[in-house]
Amino acid sequence: MTDQIEAYVNAAAAVFGTPHADRAPLWSQRLASALPDLQRLANADTGDDCPPIGPATAGALPAGTAPHSGSLYRLAQDVSRGRTDPVARVEAALAATDAGAALNAMRHVDAMGAIEQARALRDRAARGERVGRLAGVLVAVKDCLAVAGMPLTFGTRSLPVQRPASSAECVQRLQREDAIVVGMTTMHELAYGATTDNPHDGRVRHPGRGERLAGGSSGGSAVAVATGMADIALGTDTAGSVRMPAALCGISGFKSSFGLIPLEGVLPLAWSLDHVGTFAKSALDHVLLTEIMAGLPEGALARPAAADLRAFAVSNYFLDPIDPEVREIYEAALDKLRRAGVSIDAGAVDAVELAPTLQFFTICAEAAQVHMDRGLRRPEGLGDEVRVRLETGQFLRAVDYIKAQRLRGTLRSSLHAPLQKGADVLITPAVVTPAPEPGPTVEIGAGTFPIHPALTRCTLPFNLTGMPAITVPCGRTQLGLPVGLQLAGTCGDDAQLLAAAARFETILGA
Repeated sequence: MTDQIEAYVNAAAAVFGTPHADRAPLWSQRLASALPDLQRLANADTGDDCPPIGPATAGALPAGTAPHSGSLYRLAQDVSRGRTDPVARVEAALAATDAGAALNAMRHVDAMGAIEQARALRDRAARGERVGRLAGVLVAVKDCLAVAGMPLTFGTRSLPVQRPASSAECVQRLQREDAIVVGMTTMHELAYGATTDNPHDGRVRHPGRGERLAGGSSGGSAVAVATGMADIALGTDTAGSVRMPAALCGISGFKSSFGLIPLEGVLPLAWSLDHVGTFAKSALDHVLLTEIMAGLPEGALARPAAADLRAFAVSNYFLDPIDPEVREIYEAALDKLRRAGVSIDAGAVDAVELAPTLQFFTICAEAAQVHMDRGLRRPEGLGDEVRVRLETGQFLRAVDYIKAQRLRGTLRSSLHAPLQKGADVLITPAVVTPAPEPGPTVEIGAGTFPIHPALTRCTLPFNLTGMPAITVPCGRTQLGLPVGLQLAGTCGDDAQLLAAAARFETILGA
């Protein structure tokens, strides 16, 4: 079959005049490594009643019924009343950034700008003027979301460095509420990878064990929050790039329902999978952040958790393969939730085994198209890992891409089925391994697996379906490495998911 793939790639490159055809052996190798996905997709049956393609959007959100709480809300209140000095907080964050410089979390630090904003905020509060709902909250922003006046590199040398005149819409909304952007975080090149091991900017190191990876592609943002360089951080999540590094670094990561947070001013990777997500120390803080970034009325997502929470633990796919210690911690967390009164059913979900295959065809094709007029215009500025992926996407067939989109509808229906039968949330592990060491593969149990799909295995199904999903800490390994629990909810009902996550977080106390 390898010979046939090579012949196909050479013929297609000749027909379409694909540049750099001397790299065809690399493209052939990449396609050959995906042969199991090609075969799985070919054998998958869409049927005549396959749902429409594409993920669901957020739709109408139920009104919230609870007042805001959480550390960010309390911080803004303290700043507005003069009880907390925002300048001192910026200085403490800058000290943490200096102390953690070896972790390589921050790509750019705007120390002077942050201090000036904090001084102006302190003066306004002292005069009794109104300050915003995020007054004094320190934000680190992934280097693919525009922040006015700050260098924007996208983690690559294939695109020119920009200094945008205006911030991305979601960033502007935070800034209007007096959040202070302290800088830009290191990312995987073009957000296309799970390790934040960047060939140009270096590797982001795990905050607890520097010899290990922090995950990605938003690894710098995760580390910034975990180490106190910022209160919260923004990232993008196309296959789990917020939730997975958050889980590996012991904090909370959230992506909302697809389409809820605007993507204007954000570098795309795959248009139907991309989400902006948030990193925070607690689940409650995502409520306020998401409300503001989504432009929702105050309190729209604030809701108390139901007294009789019902969860559904998915028993297939997410637990095979899985690191034995991660599984033990995950199952102990489920037991603890049950003892606290949470009703948890378990069972298999149809179609979820196809998720990695659908992700491969979707992200490869969409990313290649996105970067035909971007990164692939200057391919010599790309690291080889990302370059090969982008180039190989040109050789996927349109009929296979479309079939994958139809099957995404089947997957969405399957994952929603337990929720439609009464469960409030789905529960899965967040990542099947603790933070791994650098390398192309990772050992999980008795097997060895390619590192990128292994790290995103649990998170990517919810990008494909557009469902809101969040990770919360649930324990640590014997080496002290964090393990996360993932919750997912109904498309459009982010409020219920966030309320359940806050409740679970309190119970687990991890």
